[in-house]
Amino acid sequence: DRRQRQMCIRDSPCSADLLPIGPDRSYGHPRDDDTTGITEVLSDIIDTCKFIPLETASDKSLVGHISKILKYKDKFYIATDNKRILVFNTDGSFSHRIDRLGRGPQEYADLADFDIADDRIIVLSHHKIVVYTLDGAHVSSTPFDFNGLNIKVVGDNYLLRSNKAVSYTHLRAHE
Repeated sequence: DRRQRQMCIRDSPCSADLLPIGPDRSYGHPRDDDTTGITEVLSDIIDTCKFIPLETASDKSLVGHISKILKYKDKFYIATDNKRILVFNTDGSFSHRIDRLGRGPQEYADLADFDIADDRIIVLSHHKIVVYTLDGAHVSSTPFDFNGLNIKVVGDNYLLRSNKAVSYTHLRAHE
């Protein structure tokens, strides 16, 4: 049931993101595929919402522009500013960060996207996939000759969407 899978993580109040709709002043978000201007009521798609304030007491845990959030096991992994992945415990306390920006063999030039599977963080960068442990230790790097936009681990394969085509490309995951 999709109502049981939803969770809201914020480092600021959610009220700015909610849009009042309807005569009853209920709140909702516009649907991406909606051209009618009608929004979906949040209570129709979310059963419960838990606000988790994130610890941002040090420069290492400051959250910038969030491009992706994944929950894996007992942690939240947040891609921020296309540069790093911040890792927070489920209570919002800061755990660590993965910040390997660079051009070396164990680094990524940018953080286009990431996924997590089998206790590995898979980072999609410019012409390269870099795999790290959950603590940020380098496991492997796989170069390729196109620019990937999105990555998803599917079984033993990486599913990539590139800027050259609308289709997805399969690369064998080998660690």
